[in-house]
Amino acid sequence: MRVYQAEMRLIQISSLLTILVIGVVFVLNAYGHQPTTTDPDPYNTTSIVQEDTSPYIICLGDSYTYGYPERNLESDPSWPHHLGEILNVKVANEGKQKQTSKDLLERFDSDIIEKNTTNPAIIIIFAGMGDALSEEPVSVVTFERYINNLVEKAQDHGIKPVLIMPFSYPEADKQQYISEYRAWLSEFSEANTIMLVDFQGFLCDEDNGIKKQYTSTAGKYPNAEGYLEMGRYIADQLKDEI
Repeated sequence: MRVYQAEMRLIQISSLLTILVIGVVFVLNAYGHQPTTTDPDPYNTTSIVQEDTSPYIICLGDSYTYGYPERNLESDPSWPHHLGEILNVKVANEGKQKQTSKDLLERFDSDIIEKNTTNPAIIIIFAGMGDALSEEPVSVVTFERYINNLVEKAQDHGIKPVLIMPFSYPEADKQQYISEYRAWLSEFSEANTIMLVDFQGFLCDEDNGIKKQYTSTAGKYPNAEGYLEMGRYIADQLKDEI
C-alpha cells in the first residue's frame, strides 16, 4: 500500500514538473524575441509606408473655381473636379465664393502649404473675375501686384504656377476691368514663361457673356455643362505637364 502511495506521489510530482517546464518554455518563447530598448526602432515602424494624401494639383480661385452656382453637397460639377477625373490625378479645389486676388494671396499659406503634407506639383491660379465683380473693382495695378506675389510664393515653394485668364462678363463696367486684367496677364505670362489658360474662345460669345448652352444665369456663370467643358479644356492643356 505504501509503495502504491509513493508511486502515485511520484507521478503527481512528475506531472507538476512537466507542466512547469512547459510553462517556462512558453514564457521564454513569448518574451525571448522581444526587441531590446537599445534598438532605435524596435518595432521596425520605418518599414511601414505612410500613404501621402497630398494633392498633385491645387486650384486656387473664386466662385468660378468653386463651381458656383451648380455645386452642392450632393454634386461637384466644378472644373477642378473634372480635371482630376480626366487626368487621373488628385486635385484639390481651393475655390471660395466672392474672392479677389488679395483674398487668394492672404490664404495661400494656410490653404496651400500648411494644409498638405507635401507641396503640390502644380498650382492653378484663377483670379480676376472676383476682382472685377466686387463692389469696388480692383485696379489693374493692384491686381498685378497680387498676382506677382502669388506666383513668387508658389515658385519659392517649388510649385509650378499656371494662370487662368478671366473671361468676358455681360456688364460693360465690369468688362472694362476684365479686359485690362487680360491684357496684363498675357504680357506677364509671356515675359515670365508661365502657362496661361484661356477659356474665352470656346466658352463666351460675341456679346461678352457665356454662351447659352454653357450658362443658366444669363451669361454670368457656367452651368454644369460649362464647367465640364472647362475641365476638359484645361486637362488637354495640362496633359503634357503630368
